[in-house]
Amino acid sequence: MPAPVPSNYASYNMGFAPGTRVQVAWADGRTYPAMVQHANGAVYLVMFPDGRQVWIDRQYLAPV
Repeated sequence: MPAPVPSNYASYNMGFAPGTRVQVAWADGRTYPAMVQHANGAVYLVMFPDGRQVWIDRQYLAPV
């Protein structure tokens, strides 16, 4: 996957608890489903359906 890019997702400026399902915005213009595993301030460890885990800034996340 390419690097994420900010979008209107930045308007969802609230926190996400572990276990929350989110959509992650990427540079290819698509969104990908993921689940929050851990939060550290405004950065979240998310896990994608293929098991890959990536730290993502809150501005790239939106609730499902």
